[in-house]
Amino acid sequence: MAIFKRCNRCHELYEGERCQKCHTKISVAYQRRKLKENENLKRYHSRVWQRCRQEVINKYLGYDIWLMGVGIVRACKPAYIHHIVERDENPDLFLDVDNLIPVIHASHEEIHKWYDGGKRAEAIARIEKGKEEFTRRFHDS
Repeated sequence: MAIFKRCNRCHELYEGERCQKCHTKISVAYQRRKLKENENLKRYHSRVWQRCRQEVINKYLGYDIWLMGVGIVRACKPAYIHHIVERDENPDLFLDVDNLIPVIHASHEEIHKWYDGGKRAEAIARIEKGKEEFTRRFHDS
């Protein structure tokens, strides 16, 4: 006589180690997610991205634009590059230098908290203010 177990996900009876119905669904979703992550990793390790990243750091002289939006002048060591319009929202802007800013890790985390917390417009306004402050301080008129 076979021993049946009840699946925690679909509540169907099954025998063996795992519910084949749910396991198939989960593994397909996992494979799709991993494929998407690998595609993004390939983009971030490309020479084109590395050159674009360096161009953004040079454009802003390595300063944190997010902090500059509130009047704090701080260099990014190491620099993280933030996409103002998210990579997944508009992939065409992935390498657009005007869509990228250098920030430190803490600033990058704070920006994403603002984005996720419904303060996207305020965050973008602060980034624009930081860009204006950078231009005012460091560009000769």
